[in-house]
Amino acid sequence: MKSHKAGLAAILLTILVQSNLSLADDSTSDTTLERQKEALAAISKFAKEICDSVKDRGKEEAWEASADAKAKLGGVVKIISDLGVDGAAKYKSSEYEGVLREDLSKVLTDQGNCRHSVFIELKDKLVPDGSTGDSSSSSSSSSSSSSPSPSPSPSPSASARSAILGEFGFSVNEVEKNSGSKVTLHKDEDNGTLWIQYTQSLFGRDFTVSQNLDTHKKTEIARAYYKLLGGDTWGSRGADYTETHRLCTSQSYNRMLSQLISKFGTPTDIIEPSEEMINEVDGRVTVSGKRTKAAAGWKFPDESKLLFQLKSRDIERTFSKTETYWECVVELCAIPKGVNKKCFETPGLTL
Repeated sequence: MKSHKAGLAAILLTILVQSNLSLADDSTSDTTLERQKEALAAISKFAKEICDSVKDRGKEEAWEASADAKAKLGGVVKIISDLGVDGAAKYKSSEYEGVLREDLSKVLTDQGNCRHSVFIELKDKLVPDGSTGDSSSSSSSSSSSSSPSPSPSPSPSASARSAILGEFGFSVNEVEKNSGSKVTLHKDEDNGTLWIQYTQSLFGRDFTVSQNLDTHKKTEIARAYYKLLGGDTWGSRGADYTETHRLCTSQSYNRMLSQLISKFGTPTDIIEPSEEMINEVDGRVTVSGKRTKAAAGWKFPDESKLLFQLKSRDIERTFSKTETYWECVVELCAIPKGVNKKCFETPGLTL
């Protein structure tokens, strides 16, 4: 399975347009977001192409001595400027385009963060917050009486703590009061760690929250998850096939991510939805099917972090007989400052 960090555009493009937020009911905002979608998609495509080229051929050949690469950058600027995005307009001049090429050259690398760095560099310059007008065409944007809708960005006070009812630094009694539900206390028999469990309503569903307690019995890192598992294997929980797959569609993911973006702003990094086919043979056991996964992460000014992940599996396993099972998991991980562990692995996500 491949993770494309430059796919930040591919997610930010549709999440808000397909959301259930009031913003989606405003045609002016929809037009703005659609333009942002097209602009970010153009940046995403360019970031992938140039970083793949740098990795294969080296920076000198792929960028510094490549007229084709610079022409493609000019094409991206033109596409975004033609969409009516004010931030890109000035870079159409040869003077500013040279500055843009020089700045971009500084972040080009054959390392794994190339696409993300290129994407952020171009996004910040070509599609700054609020740069997309809301008129029907760029020529009439100056006469429009409506104000442009800015891209969502986190406030200085945004923090992962507000994603979880238990927040950070709360006592068990405080969590119980905030959650309005029963909080159960548990102890890890292997390492003696104390943790609590409670339910929290997220995305219209009742999520289970497991949250560690520190040495002062105050809340810290927390995982909120909702899981559907069905099929005819021993571990099946009887989840309906249709309901499970409806939860793990890209549309469902976009709606959930849009709600997080409305509260926490644009993700620091993202792994676009991807699919991996499975075909494995181990002796007399054959396993086939597919896995899908998408993820996003935020790092906040207070150095807390928030991870969001959706993953699914459709598996057929054959030994003496054939068994099938399907699974969808939606999960969040809220991590306070100074805590280096995570609730789950998100390979390719950089915060």
